[in-house]
Amino acid sequence: MCLRMIFDAKKELPMLNTTALHKFLEDRATPTPFLYSYLMKLSKKKTTFKICAHCDSWLRRQCTTLKMSRGGAQRSFLLVDRFILSIMLPGQYAPPEMRISQRLIDIIRKDNGNNWLASICPPLVVRTACDNIIIMSSRKVLKGITVAVWKSDRRQTVFSNGLYAKFIRCVGPDD
Repeated sequence: MCLRMIFDAKKELPMLNTTALHKFLEDRATPTPFLYSYLMKLSKKKTTFKICAHCDSWLRRQCTTLKMSRGGAQRSFLLVDRFILSIMLPGQYAPPEMRISQRLIDIIRKDNGNNWLASICPPLVVRTACDNIIIMSSRKVLKGITVAVWKSDRRQTVFSNGLYAKFIRCVGPDD
């Protein structure tokens, strides 16, 4: 889910076989046409998934947190799906934290956007990640992604929401 297997292929990573992902997808994940759909198709073919220990821990935390809130009815986005939505609808969805966002951008950029992650992303996401320098510094992840989307999308003058417009108004010469 964090895609460490693909990105850090040279490193030895503790990988676990788990069925927790099936349960998370069915009960807790918000459906999207991106990674969620891809994993749902795979889950019909596989009984277990191989994920890193960190992702297994994240899954368990998500399930515990979501059970405690509102009787377990709340759902959450997969981090890849949240990243894609933050580019598709800037200002409406917050991207994942900086390290995860940077890892996803690096994976999409591999082979000039010709990889499996780029294949499940809409063209705007791939173009935004590959064609722009996205500034990722501490709390400016959302602003960096928003500015990159604006530059990739022909620098439109009408914005979908106030937060998107605010970040674009604040663009400086080095952004």
